[in-house]
Amino acid sequence: MKFENFDFNSIYNEFEDINLISYLNKFGITDIEKFVSAKTIEDNEHYENIDKFRNVFEMFIKEKKIEKMYTLLDSDLDGYMSGSLIYLFMKEYAPNVEVIAIHHSEDNAKAHGLEDDEVMDFLRNNEPNLLWISDAGSSNVKECKELYELGYTIIISDHHNQTKVKVIDGVECNIDDYATVVNNQNGNVENKCGSGALVTWHCIDNIDTHIARTKKLVSYVMISLISDSMDMNTYENYTFSFRGKQKLHKNLIPIIAEFNYKNNQSNKDYSFGVISKCNATIRLGSIEDKENLFRLLVGEVTSDEFDSICSRMLSLHSEQSKLVKQFVENNKEDIENKSDSKGYILYKIKEKTPLTGLIGNKLLGSYGKTTFLLHEREDGEVAGSVRSNIDDLRSILNENGLFNYNEGHGNVFGTSYDISKEKEVIEYLDTFFASYKPHIRVIGTYAVNSIPSEIFELRVKLDALNACGKGLDIPQIHIKPFVVNGADFVKLTPSGTMLLLNSNDETFIFKFISKEKQKELNVGVDKKYKIEMLGEPTISEYNGANQITVNDYEVKEIGSSFDDVF
Repeated sequence: MKFENFDFNSIYNEFEDINLISYLNKFGITDIEKFVSAKTIEDNEHYENIDKFRNVFEMFIKEKKIEKMYTLLDSDLDGYMSGSLIYLFMKEYAPNVEVIAIHHSEDNAKAHGLEDDEVMDFLRNNEPNLLWISDAGSSNVKECKELYELGYTIIISDHHNQTKVKVIDGVECNIDDYATVVNNQNGNVENKCGSGALVTWHCIDNIDTHIARTKKLVSYVMISLISDSMDMNTYENYTFSFRGKQKLHKNLIPIIAEFNYKNNQSNKDYSFGVISKCNATIRLGSIEDKENLFRLLVGEVTSDEFDSICSRMLSLHSEQSKLVKQFVENNKEDIENKSDSKGYILYKIKEKTPLTGLIGNKLLGSYGKTTFLLHEREDGEVAGSVRSNIDDLRSILNENGLFNYNEGHGNVFGTSYDISKEKEVIEYLDTFFASYKPHIRVIGTYAVNSIPSEIFELRVKLDALNACGKGLDIPQIHIKPFVVNGADFVKLTPSGTMLLLNSNDETFIFKFISKEKQKELNVGVDKKYKIEMLGEPTISEYNGANQITVNDYEVKEIGSSFDDVF
C-alpha cells in the first residue's frame, strides 16, 4: 500500500495491554483454552441435508454397486483439495469404484462449478451416474436441472453463498429438487468461514468417521483453509490448521518440502510456497498439467514424474508472475489516470483472463484501493473480479440492486452488472468510496527509540501457535516520523534495502523487502529523509535480533535541515 493513498488518521489502536490473551480477545477468541487446545470439530448434525447426502451416496455405493462416479474439481486449490479428499476417501471406502475427475480447461480456467459449456458437454455425452461436486455448484440451478433430467444424481458439498431458486423459462426452480446440497452457509452451522474442503470433510466424516479422522485427511483441509483465505480466528478452522500441520498426509510431505521455504510450516510459508505453485498450475496449465497436479496431490506419481511435474509447476508460476507484472507495467499510467481522484480502481480489460484475481491483488497491494478488474461481454454484461480490504464489501454491494450478482467471499469475489447500468454503478461507487476510510489496526504507535520488548515477545508466542492469517492478523505497529541520513541505508541484497537503527541500546533492523520499494527510496548518501511506517515485529531467523518488516511507509526527502520535520 502506498501512503499517498493512505490517511494516517485511519490508524487506530484498541489494545490496552500487549499480551497474548488481550490480543486474541480482540479478534473474537474469548475462550483461550479452547482455542489453543485445537480440539474443536463442529457436529455434522449442524449441516442441513448431511444425512440425506449420506443416504444418497450409500445407495449408489452399497445398493446400486456402481462401477464409476464423477467428481468436478473447481478451479482453485480449495477445489483440488476437496477433490483429493473425495478420491482418497473412495480408495478406502469403495476401492472398486472408479472416480473420474473432471477439470476445467485452460480456456475456462476461472469457470465455477457447472458454469462451463465444455464440462456440461462432457457430462451430456457420458453415461449419467453419481456426480459429486465440491467447492462449487450450490447455485447452479439451471445446470443441475438439466443433468437431473438426463439421469444424473447430484450431491454437492460447498461453502459459497447459495441462490437456491432461479427462474428458468418463466418458472421458479429450486436446486433442492435436482441435487442434494450440503453448504455451511445453511442450517445451524456455527463455522460459516470453513472452506469447501472442510464441508467435504464433514460429509465424508458423516459417512465414515474412521476414514475421515485416521487417514490424515485433515492436512488437505488445512491447506484449503489457507489457500482460500478463510478466517483463522474460528475454533474449528484453527483446529484443522494446527492438527493438519501435525498430521501431514504422506502424499503432501514431499510437495510441501519442495515448495515451502526451508519446509517451514507457517501460513505465510504455505501461501507463498506450495499454494502459489498449485494455483498457478490451475490458472495457466493445460488439462494435462491439471491432471498431473491432481495425480501429484493424491500420491499417484513416480519419482521421475514428481520431479517433472514440480518443474512444470515452477515454470507456470514464473510465467504467471511475469504476466501479472507485465500487465501492471503496461497499464500503470492508464490505471492511475482513471483512478487518481477516486477511492477505488475500476479498470476494464479487453479480454477475459484467468489472472484477474492476481492482478486485482497486485493493484490492491500497490495502491491500497479496492480494485474492480472487469471485461465487457458481447451480451452487454460487465463481469470480473473484486479485491478489497473491506471485509464484507460483497454484502454491501448486493444491497443496492445495481449488480446482477456479487458472489464469493466477503472481500474476494466475482461481480457482474449490465452495461446499461454502468453510469449508476459508477455514481454509487464514487459516493461510497468517497466517504469510506480504511481502518488499520495496530497494537501501538511508538517513537523509533521506544519500541517495547513486549511486542516481540507477543510475536514469538503467536508464532508458536502458528495461528496468524486472515481474521487473526499478524501484529502491526505504527512508527512515528523520524529522520535518517541517506548514508544509514545499507543495501543488503538485490531484492531489498535494510536500515539499521539503534533503539534503547539495541539495534532494530527495518527491512524494506521489495525491489519496487528500493527504487522508490532513491537514496542519496548526502540527503536526509523523514520516514513514517507500519511494520510487523519479527525475530531474525539468522541471529535472533528484533527486527521490523516494513509493510507500508512514507519517505520524504527533507534536504539537510531538521527544522521542517516535527
